[in-house]
Amino acid sequence: MSLVLHERRSGFDRRRSRSRVRRATNSVLLFLRAEESLLFFALLAVNILNVADLAATLRALDLGAIEVNPLMHFLLGQNALLAAAAKIVMVGTASIAVWRLRRFRSALAVGVVMIFWFWLIIVYQLGALVSATS
Repeated sequence: MSLVLHERRSGFDRRRSRSRVRRATNSVLLFLRAEESLLFFALLAVNILNVADLAATLRALDLGAIEVNPLMHFLLGQNALLAAAAKIVMVGTASIAVWRLRRFRSALAVGVVMIFWFWLIIVYQLGALVSATS
């Protein structure tokens, strides 16, 4: 007789929340969980934005900017190729983890945060590059 209990909860509480923000967040996350192709393309977009961020960062560094991320600052000081590989591997690994754990609410929330984070970074980078070149 085995006494191993398998986890069946996914973080989506069936009770109705009183908070509108919580209900809206749950709606978005449930939609992403149901529409796997949308989640897949969103995670693909995160990785494309990651590479665009890398290219914009390297261009900004050529124009005299400094890297404020301490890890990337260290890696770029060692070797730009090493920094690029580390950045791509880290974000790619996080994307794969979100995809593999997509039935869990917290994993989907991480995926949504990644999407918004990289969009904000790209908007910031493009604004900085436009102002630096004009």
